Amino acid sequence: MIKRLFTKQLWRFCTASQRASKIIHTTDHNQHPEPQVDESKLLFKQKLQPYLNYHQSISFNISSYNEELIPLKQQQQDRIYLAFFRKFQGVKTYQHSKRQSDPTQKTNNPRSCWYQIQLPFESETELRTRFQRHYSDSIRVSKLLEVLDHIATKIGYSYCYNDPGAIITTSYVDHMNFFNKMNSFKDLYICGYPTYQKGPEIEVQIDLKQKDDNGQLQLVSCASFLLQVKDKLTNQPYEKTPEFSIEGEESPDRCQNRFNVGKENTHKRQYGNLRANLTIPPEKDEIDEVHQLFMKNRNITSDSIQIDATLEQKILLMQSQERNLNGQIYGGHLMKESIDLSWISAYNHVNTVQHNHINPEISYIDDFQFLSPVEVSNIINFESKVVYTYKNYVMVRVQCQKLESISQQSLTNQMYIIYRIDDDKPFKQVIPITYNECLTYLEAKRRFHAILTDVYVQATSN
Repeated sequence: MIKRLFTKQLWRFCTASQRASKIIHTTDHNQHPEPQVDESKLLFKQKLQPYLNYHQSISFNISSYNEELIPLKQQQQDRIYLAFFRKFQGVKTYQHSKRQSDPTQKTNNPRSCWYQIQLPFESETELRTRFQRHYSDSIRVSKLLEVLDHIATKIGYSYCYNDPGAIITTSYVDHMNFFNKMNSFKDLYICGYPTYQKGPEIEVQIDLKQKDDNGQLQLVSCASFLLQVKDKLTNQPYEKTPEFSIEGEESPDRCQNRFNVGKENTHKRQYGNLRANLTIPPEKDEIDEVHQLFMKNRNITSDSIQIDATLEQKILLMQSQERNLNGQIYGGHLMKESIDLSWISAYNHVNTVQHNHINPEISYIDDFQFLSPVEVSNIINFESKVVYTYKNYVMVRVQCQKLESISQQSLTNQMYIIYRIDDDKPFKQVIPITYNECLTYLEAKRRFHAILTDVYVQATSN
């Protein structure tokens, strides 16, 4: 009797899972049809160029006569300036000259929150050293992301007219694209502006630019931050968040297009989490692939390595110096530590063959999820693994877990970073052995190819 009941329930579960899978696939096919693209050509360098062109067509371009230099006395009270740049007199910050600052308004607009900071790497040697990677003339992305998180939250507070009753926190870093090399010997211009708002959620776009050989500013990278506005007293969603308005904007069509993209990003986050996190069971072709991998790699060969064998780990005590206005640890600090550890994972992995000494380059940062707040004095365990390899790309997953006790941990953050290996020397492919590794592998593969496809679709369908 018990056996029949269990079999019946199992059949119902499998049938429901299959129906859910069909529904998901139908929805995905209707809203995001997969392009017929040769899989071998889905490479970031090839696909990012049309996406770059599209992003430039809708980004916030401010006229020079509306670009207002913030006075030094006011700049010295800026939280970003105080946190990172108080020693450097060459740092300049800008705002829009036609901003509105009436807190009684129930709406706000991008120009009132537009903010730009110029980092003089050309003239400030010490500043350049702080942001320079140890082995090249490139910029250290982990340190840069820490600054970007501060800028995004500053823009969020500006959008809420610096209301003392509101608390702004980063809940999601949607993605970070890299279009061109960021040179530490060239000044870096970082500008941010809100692109979308719905209820207590605000999306902030941050563009990073440097001058090309002709002296013209070109986009080298961009990142998207999703902010949550909460009531300072109740810690509930803030009901007084201003509504998004495009009235009075220099380019209302661009502004509306950015708003539409932000709306679409909301859908992608919901749908992407459903697919990527294996909420539905693995599909038949995925199960077949895992089985083939298992049969092929029952014994680890010289050109492969088990996923768990790539683990890198560090444990840090969260200090009060890294807290935000809400008294919790800044998301930028967690991102900095995560990316530094992920680079070590990628570096160690690609240099396991014949001591290659290859330096991996970041190609893409997938969403960084803030699942629960991290408090001062929390002990955080950072774990990094290489979870997927494809051609000359390595995908690394970093998980931040709060140590509740010796035997108990809770996941607070998760991040995926894709590294490019600009070298023809071989490196080992990661393979799943255990069932848990198989799920990790499938999730990473879904994410990796979804990123490539999404970049292609968004660039060619707009």
